[in-house]
Amino acid sequence: MTLYAEQPEPFLAEVVPHEMAHWVVHHVYPGRVRPHGVQWQQVMIDIFDRAPRVTHRFDTTRASPAPYRYACGCRVHHFTRRRYLNERRGSQYRCRHCGERLHLDAVS
Repeated sequence: MTLYAEQPEPFLAEVVPHEMAHWVVHHVYPGRVRPHGVQWQQVMIDIFDRAPRVTHRFDTTRASPAPYRYACGCRVHHFTRRRYLNERRGSQYRCRHCGERLHLDAVS
């Protein structure tokens, strides 16, 4: 609700179609399909007339507390517990701005 309250128009234009496309794919295509695969991308284009973007650019710091601090060469990133556990299990994340691999910040 925080994202919607702070940015209602971009939220309705980006997040709602993105999530509804997942719902459509789940109900139209039997079996397992990739979450942002060809079917989802086609639904985004054909039904919602939106570019099939997987990520958004909302400031989520107030909406979803992310207590795990990660760093790169240009900034600090905040991870949720889920992403932190994924990283601890071997997932690697890179900064979208500088391209460096993110590492757990000593301040965490």
